[in-house]
Amino acid sequence: APAERRAGLGELGAALAELSPEHRAVIVLRYLLEFTPGEIAGLLDVPRGTVNSRLRRGLDALGEVVS
Repeated sequence: APAERRAGLGELGAALAELSPEHRAVIVLRYLLEFTPGEIAGLLDVPRGTVNSRLRRGLDALGEVVS
């Protein structure tokens, strides 16, 4: 069950689970796996600007969830 999985992930994991898959992917790739935005763009086959937008919106959403 999703609620049970979130309970075992801690606060950050639970907050990440609330994000859309697109936002979660770029945040994990950037901040946990330390890929550059250019590398992420290549991996996901999207423009770099899209990666930057998803990072910003994802971080904004994380801030709302954690606050």
